[in-house]
Amino acid sequence: MKIKKTFSILLAVIICACLCAVLFACGNDLPDNSEGVTVTLIVQDINGNELYNMELLTFKSALSDSFIEFEGLNVKGNQSYLGLYITTIEVGYLETVIDEEWGDYDIFVATATLNPVFPTVFAVYHNINDIKYKDIPEKKRTVNGETFYYSGVGVSHLPLFNGATYILTLEIYGG
Repeated sequence: MKIKKTFSILLAVIICACLCAVLFACGNDLPDNSEGVTVTLIVQDINGNELYNMELLTFKSALSDSFIEFEGLNVKGNQSYLGLYITTIEVGYLETVIDEEWGDYDIFVATATLNPVFPTVFAVYHNINDIKYKDIPEKKRTVNGETFYYSGVGVSHLPLFNGATYILTLEIYGG
């Protein structure tokens, strides 16, 4: 009995060590985009209707870092040990408020707001055909004849590659 218990503990330690090694190996290998990359971001509602589509030249390395640069988009979320957890996406525009007392300023006016309510969640797809960034088992969707892969990493660890397209959409959890 003591040998089984010792073996079980040893096996658990080995499994944990292997998991940690895999997580660190798959960790933060974001590219150096100091030369700039052009990416496209699409936001869709739960029915696949396109609410937002913009191409952007950015010097950021991760998708989450580039959100602030997309004009007409407001992504809200919470930081966790896994990175950014998106809670709300607003699509809209900036409107200038003329204020004699405080000076002119811009406010964001949302024309569409996506809030996931269980059983819906935000899903991230991309057209990066690299196993490091795909969810396993592989889940795909086709948009305008192009194949997009369900992301196997969160938006904080999803690298920006020149010419890549990223889709944020609502979908049924597990669907």
